[in-house]
Amino acid sequence: MSAEDDQNVRHRVFCKRLLPGGRRCLLRAEGTCAEQRRPLVDQIAAYLSLTRQLVPPQPGAVPGSAPGPAPPATRTTAGPPTDR
Repeated sequence: MSAEDDQNVRHRVFCKRLLPGGRRCLLRAEGTCAEQRRPLVDQIAAYLSLTRQLVPPQPGAVPGSAPGPAPPATRTTAGPPTDR
């Protein structure tokens, strides 16, 4: 690979394994940490529990519902808009 092509290639220096508590592993990528990776299900569960700790619940939010903006209000009258 030429030096020009090599500058656009990213190299992983650290392991980046998700640890309990939401921190990342700081060992080198070629270390033993790569052999001990947790299953994806465990990583997702750790991420979700950390997210729940960091993001306060929205007032009036239904538990278990997806976060996001409230849907737009719907019109209750069938006539054309009168604010023109």
